[in-house]
Amino acid sequence: MLYNVSNETINFIDDIKGITMTEITQVNISVDNETLAILEDMAKEDGFDNRSAFIRRLIRMEHKRREDQRFELTPKGQMALKIGKDK
Repeated sequence: MLYNVSNETINFIDDIKGITMTEITQVNISVDNETLAILEDMAKEDGFDNRSAFIRRLIRMEHKRREDQRFELTPKGQMALKIGKDK
């Protein structure tokens, strides 16, 4: 599944100016070598030289995608909250 995200959106969600190191919590993950290579390739393709910044962007993009799925457009063009879970 592909998601169309504009550079404007990426710049907005990656903008963490004003966040001090005391506001950042370190999270560690374990991945196999193949997954690490995929991660590094994806980060490089998107212009990141920092895996943490790239992963933060992925998390924010996924969060936005899930939030967007919670709402639907009504026939009158209004946003409505979806009821129930679609799986």
